[in-house]
Amino acid sequence: MIICFECGPRTKTLLDSILDSGQYRDYSEVISLALDNLSVLQNELASKGVLTLESENELMALRARLETEPTPKQNNALPQPNKEDGEKTDLQPEALLTESSASIPNLFLLHGIDELSSSLASPPADVWTMKQEVPLERWIFGQYNKFLPAKVSCRGLANLLQGKPDGIRLEDAALDISQGALTVGSLLARYDKQNGTKRDDALSTAFPSPDREVEKSRMRYANQFVASVTKKGKVSGLLIDLKLINHTGGNKPRLKLTEAGWNFAKLRNP
Repeated sequence: MIICFECGPRTKTLLDSILDSGQYRDYSEVISLALDNLSVLQNELASKGVLTLESENELMALRARLETEPTPKQNNALPQPNKEDGEKTDLQPEALLTESSASIPNLFLLHGIDELSSSLASPPADVWTMKQEVPLERWIFGQYNKFLPAKVSCRGLANLLQGKPDGIRLEDAALDISQGALTVGSLLARYDKQNGTKRDDALSTAFPSPDREVEKSRMRYANQFVASVTKKGKVSGLLIDLKLINHTGGNKPRLKLTEAGWNFAKLRNP
C-alpha cells in the first residue's frame, strides 16, 4: 500500500537525520516504526491514564513488553495464568529445552561444532577511543532487547560455517537462521504459556512468531538478530554491533564469527 502525505521542511530534515544514522533501510521503515511507537504510547495511556518515560531505553522496553501482551480488552476476556514464583509446573525447562531436543532444529544444536572448522574473523574496527562521547545516533539500536536471539544466531552461524572458511553469504545466513528461529520461537512460546512465565521474562520475546505476520516477523529477526545491509552498504545488526561477527567487503558480504561469537555459540544453554 502506498500512502502520500504532506511533509514540511522540519519533518523532512528529521527523517533525513534518522535515515543517515544507518539503522533504517528507507523512509518507509522509519515511519512504520514511528507509528508503532505511537500506538504503544496510546495503548499505555488508554490503560493507565498516565505515562512517564525518563529515557529512550524505557520506551523501547515498554514497546517490547507490549508487543508480547494482549490489549486491555483481551486481558479482560482471556486472563493469563498467574503462577507464584517457584511453583512447580508439569513442563520444566530441562524437559523442553535440552541441547538434544528433537524439537529444536539441528542448525541450533551444540553437537557438531565442538571443533572449529572455519577460520575466525577479526572484530570490527572500533572507531571510538576511551572516554570519547558517542553520539546518540551511533548507540546500539534500542529495539535490540534480548540476548537469547543473538545466542541462537551465533549457534546457527557456527553450524552454517562448518566447512566454509571463507564465510557464508549474508543473505543465505539471514534466510536459514530466521526460518529456523521461527521454530525456536514457537517452542519457547509454548514453554512460556505452559509455565505461566511473566511477560518480562518470556524466553520467546524477540523471536519470530507464526501468530503474527510471519514474513514480516521473520524479516525483522533476520535484519536485527542476524545481519542486513543498509542503503549505504553498511552491514548492521546486533551481532556486528556486539562484535560477535564480521564480514568481508564488497557488494555481497560474507559473514564469519569472531572469537567472541564463536565462544558465545559454544556456551551450553542452562
